[in-house]
Amino acid sequence: MAYIRKRLDAWEVLINKKGYPRKSRTFATKADAEKWARQVESEMDQGHFIFLKEAEGTTLEEALERYQREVIPGKKGAVQESMRIRIWKRTPLPKRSIASIQGKDIAAYRDARLKEVAANTVRQELAVLSHVFTIAVKEWGMAGLVNPVQQIRAPKMPPGRDRRLLPGELDRLLHHATTINIKGESFRLKEKRKAGMMETRLPLQEEKTEELVS
Repeated sequence: MAYIRKRLDAWEVLINKKGYPRKSRTFATKADAEKWARQVESEMDQGHFIFLKEAEGTTLEEALERYQREVIPGKKGAVQESMRIRIWKRTPLPKRSIASIQGKDIAAYRDARLKEVAANTVRQELAVLSHVFTIAVKEWGMAGLVNPVQQIRAPKMPPGRDRRLLPGELDRLLHHATTINIKGESFRLKEKRKAGMMETRLPLQEEKTEELVS
């Protein structure tokens, strides 16, 4: 049976059911507390309840540190990933159990972070956290743990920008393209000369390109 009580500015849920470990969790609103209590009791009644003892006894900080110690050293972008782990450790979330972190917590982080850095930076930070949860489920014995990053929308990338060419830019671009083309043709001619496959002259395309620039 679930027992819900108010403690200071939060609502605490206690669930005691025969054959199951005692469950408790704190929520900001009574509605969230009641919703969680109904969900857990329903899972217990249907035999679908998953023990999250390992996840509930592990803080996000501990998970981040373990990930940094065991997983990151073998990755190509180890330095960058370590920096993102340090960013997560500066948030309020690491002191909570990894099982208590919900999609709304990650969404709040996403929205606040987008006011400080680019969308792609936030996407990379979320990707690291998501992988922490994935490893926790697959390799650390936390089966049943929900990945909160997968429950939210990823930050939208800004559209590409279009602009008009400034005076003289088109001529410089064409000149640069002509230079690259000539160098490429010269290289191919040298290779063909070695093989004796053609005469030693540049193709007509070079002359046409030079006319376009003038």
